[in-house]
Amino acid sequence: MKKLFLETKNKLTKFCKSWYKNSKRRMYQVKLNINSRNIDFAVIDSHYELKHSSYMNDSIILLLLQDLNNLEFEPEEIDEDGFEYYSTEPHYYEGKTFKLIWLLPKKGTYIGIINCYRRSYGRQKNKIS
Repeated sequence: MKKLFLETKNKLTKFCKSWYKNSKRRMYQVKLNINSRNIDFAVIDSHYELKHSSYMNDSIILLLLQDLNNLEFEPEEIDEDGFEYYSTEPHYYEGKTFKLIWLLPKKGTYIGIINCYRRSYGRQKNKIS
């Protein structure tokens, strides 16, 4: 069941909204199908560069996005504007594990990448299989 939050109460949404407003974004053409929706563009937020630029870049994120292709996910939250927020893990690249934090708009053919970083796993959420 999808959750609808009329106010920004959830930790993930608060985090995303606080960073997403003031950061630089880059757009890339992609061909994905997520939640039975065709996705034509990936919009990557620059937030990951604050702490993770030593090992993360847009090219790696674009490769990790392929893990989402042709899969269905339940959003962790839907905000008052209809944006659906997700965090998925584990994603693998060169033997290392990563977590993606992303969103899908209510309408539109893009995926927004809010953050991506390396993880070690003690607890897992929305595991990619």
